Amino acid sequence: MMLRDLFPLRWSAATGTPHANGTLTPGSDGAQAGTGCDRPPEDPLQAILDRQEIHTVFQPILDLRSGHVAGHEALARGPRGPLESPGALFQAAEASGRTVDLDLLCIRTALAVRGALGGGTGRLLLNVHPLTVRDPERLLETLLSAVRGAGVKPRHVVLEITERAAGATGESFRSVVGRLRQRGFKIAVDDLGAGYSNLATVASLHPDLIKLDRSLIRDVHRDDTRRKVVQALVELAHRMSAQVVAEGIEALPELEHLVDLGVDLGQGFLVGRPALEPGEPEARVVDAVRRRAVTGNKAGQDITLGEVAVQVPTVSRVARLADVLPLLERPDSDGVLVVTDPDGRPEGILVRHQVFQRLGSQYGYAVFMHRPVDLVVEEAPVMQAGTPLVAVAQSVAARREQLDDYVLVVDAAGRFQGVLSSRRLLDRIAQIHIDIAKHANPLTGLPGNLRIEAELGRRIQAGEPMTVIYADIDRFKLINDCLGFAYGDQVIRILGQILQDAVAAVGTPDDFVGHIGGDDFIVITRSADAERLCRWIAGRFDAAVGSNRGAPGSDAPVPTVSLAVVSNLDHPFGSVLELARIAAVAKRRAKERRVRTSSTEREDLNDLPV
Repeated sequence: MMLRDLFPLRWSAATGTPHANGTLTPGSDGAQAGTGCDRPPEDPLQAILDRQEIHTVFQPILDLRSGHVAGHEALARGPRGPLESPGALFQAAEASGRTVDLDLLCIRTALAVRGALGGGTGRLLLNVHPLTVRDPERLLETLLSAVRGAGVKPRHVVLEITERAAGATGESFRSVVGRLRQRGFKIAVDDLGAGYSNLATVASLHPDLIKLDRSLIRDVHRDDTRRKVVQALVELAHRMSAQVVAEGIEALPELEHLVDLGVDLGQGFLVGRPALEPGEPEARVVDAVRRRAVTGNKAGQDITLGEVAVQVPTVSRVARLADVLPLLERPDSDGVLVVTDPDGRPEGILVRHQVFQRLGSQYGYAVFMHRPVDLVVEEAPVMQAGTPLVAVAQSVAARREQLDDYVLVVDAAGRFQGVLSSRRLLDRIAQIHIDIAKHANPLTGLPGNLRIEAELGRRIQAGEPMTVIYADIDRFKLINDCLGFAYGDQVIRILGQILQDAVAAVGTPDDFVGHIGGDDFIVITRSADAERLCRWIAGRFDAAVGSNRGAPGSDAPVPTVSLAVVSNLDHPFGSVLELARIAAVAKRRAKERRVRTSSTEREDLNDLPV
């Protein structure tokens, strides 16, 4: 359904007469055409307010863990002409003292359109002007009336305010936020980093979402300073139990690095442009998110949600509660029933203890027992069976789910496949981490030989293009002998961290870093520019150990790193053993280049016997 189908008629402010073209016809305001009466020119903004000539467009917001659309931001537009853009609209409103009137009209319109399009369960983000916040009675009245009329639940509505508004209104604003929360609405702090930053004020609001301004997101994959700022803000937000939304994502490398930094949600032209109907991102964007969310260094990368989901009985929304209660007691139900539509798509969930709580309340038995389960069904997040388990865990944690909450699992067509409780998910992730820890290097915490061999074997078998970089600290035994084991361990840890930083800064989504043992490391990358990655590693390592160079009277060698590079871009590897044989040649040649700075040797596979 398009917006033009929702509001086909406009009403005359003077007579209440509808006009299909949204304008006043001659004489409709009581003046006779051709009388020669001079009428004052019509105020364009007032005409928009009177005729409610605001329309809403929706921009998708992507979950950067699962790749699913988490919701949409509603953006207001005026009629075609000089007041079409929201900037021009609100500038005119502020100049004439009608900002609150316009803002409330935008809110009402957005919710009405959302309701007409089916309501939905994803989040709807609404911008609220600072002046509107200062009129809390009108704001609350408008919101409550609009959500009732649209059939939208308050918990699905996120109200965006700017950090400047929060700081300007102080305690009174925090009081308004508290009242909004009591009614079920969520709160987002908008434009963090847009030139006015008061983190103490933001923290005092305990927002559900924090939106990072485009100025922090632009070129985050190229700018180390921006990357560190974003990383710090993400850590701060997560400590406050808030999710982070990155605004203005326009390039795929930006998106990939935001996933690496732990950003929860993303928005921008790359994800999707504003449109009259809520849309979906392109498949390439979703695929990039899912690949990046599960890199080679994360536990659970090969385990999908479908592999651990539990089958439970399903019921229809119109089934009587009294008829389905016995199913909740069956051992195979796990205390859960899923409500599905006639096509097998999940619509909600019935959890035994929650149902009994409803029945045990005053009048609960009389109200619910012999009526459809639709009255007691609960919502639950829906994810595809192919979603990596790590992405599921991160998404569930970001939603702050309880241990007895569930994820509904569906196939590619949206048909129900099973459920997974948060408790079972956490147990499985914990077990994976235990298994990984058994095979991790204790000094660096990086994957050890078993996982390295498994990763190489998986990529070789899949025929994936890859470049393998072997990193080795030169003359490491002599360094240990001259400077001690503690210093040697420190150098190893430094190199391990630099390799991880390198793949995050200039690598690709699927890059893997492993610790073979001692001073030997491996990087597996899909980057087409491995030389750039090597230069980044060598430069950072030289800078990090520079303070230990050339001590007067010291016989200690200068710490340097040799990097040997082999690739299957020109010649596919038949096995891990073949790759290791070729790499040994490259490592030997790199070691032979005894220079006072770190060295790199790349093997041309065409020059090697195979």
